Amino acid sequence: MPQHLDLDTIQARADAATDGPWYPDYVDGVIHDSEGRFVAQTTVNDPNPNATFIARARVDVPALIARIRELATDLTEMTHCRDAALRALHRDDIDTDIDVEDTIANALWGPGWDWEDERTPRLIARDVASEIRPALAKTTQQRDQALARVRELKAENERLRAR
Repeated sequence: MPQHLDLDTIQARADAATDGPWYPDYVDGVIHDSEGRFVAQTTVNDPNPNATFIARARVDVPALIARIRELATDLTEMTHCRDAALRALHRDDIDTDIDVEDTIANALWGPGWDWEDERTPRLIARDVASEIRPALAKTTQQRDQALARVRELKAENERLRAR
């Protein structure tokens, strides 16, 4: 099971560190900031890989935190859209003038996606969400109207039987 990351704590540590970018000095294993001030030093026999890693961490960690937050937001939005679409698709007992499957398919095929680009899922989530929401809202409204009408008819049926 993946370990939970406390992004706020990691971000606070990154924010508290010396401003970057940092640069490794491969002669002595020292890492300096952009003004040449000492930040850290590696002391193993071959300090170059460690120095490179430490220096890059100053830029990489904030970038990774931002990307994780962006993906988490995208996942939340996609999950919301998926759940709403599934709820609408499984209400096939209610007749509507909206074909949710066509709405989803049209949104996905609309602009011609580059499936090799890692940004594609995020772009799809943003585009599809705006396309699907109106259809889901109308479908939900029609379902609610149909259910209200069913309740009215049941009540009328009971009233007539009681006579």
